[in-house]
Amino acid sequence: LYAAALLVVLAAPFVAGEANLPLLTLLPLWGIVAVSLVILTGWAGQISLGQFGLVGSGGAVAGGLIANHNIDFFVALGIGTLTGAVVAVLVGLPAVRIQGLYLAVTTLAFGYAMQNYVLNKNYWLGRHLLPTSLAAHVKRPMLYGRFDLENNTTFYFVCLVVLALCMAAALSFRAHRSGRVLIAVRDNQRAAAAYAVNPVRTRLAAFAVSGGFAGLAGVLFVYLQHDVIPGSFGPVPSIAIFLAACIAGLTSLYAAVAGVVLFEALVLFLPSLYSSHTTLVAVMPLVLTGPLLVFNLYTNPGGLSEFAFQIRDTFLRRAAERAGIVVPSLLADRRTVAPAAPVAPVGREKVSA
Repeated sequence: LYAAALLVVLAAPFVAGEANLPLLTLLPLWGIVAVSLVILTGWAGQISLGQFGLVGSGGAVAGGLIANHNIDFFVALGIGTLTGAVVAVLVGLPAVRIQGLYLAVTTLAFGYAMQNYVLNKNYWLGRHLLPTSLAAHVKRPMLYGRFDLENNTTFYFVCLVVLALCMAAALSFRAHRSGRVLIAVRDNQRAAAAYAVNPVRTRLAAFAVSGGFAGLAGVLFVYLQHDVIPGSFGPVPSIAIFLAACIAGLTSLYAAVAGVVLFEALVLFLPSLYSSHTTLVAVMPLVLTGPLLVFNLYTNPGGLSEFAFQIRDTFLRRAAERAGIVVPSLLADRRTVAPAAPVAPVGREKVSA
């Protein structure tokens, strides 16, 4: 599966063609945002319906500096990452006191505020953050004098490398104490606090890490589009990516990234593939995020990844049974009875009346 996925992503720019490369480059960027959503919602349990607002915060600050001051590419990535982390902590401060639906509404309101106020040049903050004039243009640099990022194929592979690094960093984060603490606070806050885990700092740390990944994606969005486009960071993409990640499985990094990338690929490329079937093109995204979401959550609360893991475990159980191997992790959800030991016969004793 890993080899097949690698083959697809490497061959995609040569199959899609030069005209479709800007759309194709959006897929790894959405994958990076999916990584940030898995950390915040899947592992930390904090519902976020304004994730693209965090993406827009990093893109706005870094985009203005790139267009107005022509800062270095890696400096821009660092500034966008730091901006996303700081803004995410500010947004996450209400999470100290509110949870569930109220937090979801708070993040959704943040997404609307980011699109309509912060990324709007008609207001003071937008005028000072965004490029100062229409002539200001975000140019992609030449890396190390060899890699021209204005070449769409080169920039696609750069975004692909950044996605791979983000996934590796997230997996490492999950494997160490920091990730285990997030899961502990999500599952049982009081029990985690009894083990000297601070729930407040843990939640804010989850927002900071998630916001850092989102801000990084925002900088790459700005480089891709050569400008800061407010419509790219609105609440509608935030809700769409949340639904796609839920369908795929928010607790699994691989499943969430694959589900979000496949969903966005259908949205971007389905109209060109079936241009004559306008009804199918219009209905398909609604079916994916509507009835499919309800049916999937009813049958597999953990998303499609739960269904895939069940198929995998069934296959491995059969392989283990054929080989006569006892694998405790595959039998954890089944009751097994050890064979009874032979009992030696016991003679009868006479009992006097």
